[in-house]
Amino acid sequence: SKMIVWNRLTTLIVATSTLLLAMTANSEPSCKTSKVVMKDNIDNNLQIIDDGIAASTSAVEADHSLLGHRLDPTDWTTFREEMHQLLDSCCDRMERYRQKPWIPPPSSLASNVELPIPPTTTTTTTTTSTDDNADATTKFSSSQDDGDGQPLSKVINTLTNQILPHATGNTHPQFFGWVHGAGLPSSIAADLVAATMNSNCGGRHQGANDVEIACINFLTRVAGFSESAGTDAESASTKPFGVLTGGTSQATIYALMAARTKKFGFEVRQKGILHLGPVRVYVSNDAHSCINRAMECLGHGSESVVRIPQREDGSMNTDILRERLMEDGKVGITPLAIVGTAGSGNIGAY
Repeated sequence: SKMIVWNRLTTLIVATSTLLLAMTANSEPSCKTSKVVMKDNIDNNLQIIDDGIAASTSAVEADHSLLGHRLDPTDWTTFREEMHQLLDSCCDRMERYRQKPWIPPPSSLASNVELPIPPTTTTTTTTTSTDDNADATTKFSSSQDDGDGQPLSKVINTLTNQILPHATGNTHPQFFGWVHGAGLPSSIAADLVAATMNSNCGGRHQGANDVEIACINFLTRVAGFSESAGTDAESASTKPFGVLTGGTSQATIYALMAARTKKFGFEVRQKGILHLGPVRVYVSNDAHSCINRAMECLGHGSESVVRIPQREDGSMNTDILRERLMEDGKVGITPLAIVGTAGSGNIGAY
């Protein structure tokens, strides 16, 4: 069917080109005749194309395999029914969280959800090296998997019966094991729409970007940032902004990058850190380990993180901090940042 359409298009292009050439070679009376002939030929070929497209569409509707391998549901009615069942299961789970204590996952769960490796065929080839090494044998594997996964009904059954019951436990109101929030039932709606849109918020004009900007503006206002950060020309023209990240560990990398740029200037993003010398980031003993990992990612190393002892209430001992800052300054170490924790991970101390 596709070949029919393309053949008709080729015929139309050739016929039109021929008639246009004839028009330029003929006299004025002949040109008028050529225009009429050309219009009739174009109309005829357009009708042929329409007929070919209609035939192609009918053939595809009768046989979906003509489209090749697709991930779309073959039966949207069944898909809707199965998704409604899954939504009901999620709402049931949310509604009954207070009656459901934490249930550890069974030891068999890991093997039950393991993705099977598709069967392969192995071809062995031998190549001879020109150096002192012996002949090298390389094995190449080619997949024979037909691309068919499990039916959605089976996947949903696994989700609802084997995975959903074994959450971390933070959704229970008596959960005090860690800093995770309990979440909101309405978050199901947001995640459902987000998955449906499947947006990449790195750019382009789209609704998801406006939502992200609105969230950032709200959070900066709640945190107490004003429209302008100061009275000087540079800060007065700077409106508070930010980015949404996948979690605190990623946000810590961005925050320390911003601190480094503020300390050494935008040039550091272009020339790197080789000329900076040693730097230090000061945290309390109770600070999260993501700060160490962030400094590793930024190229300064985890040893650039200095942990300051805490007071009895869990807060950082600022007297010891002040002494350490003076000591490091005397030996040429640059203080990069002091990390304060608004509610520590272990006891909630500020």
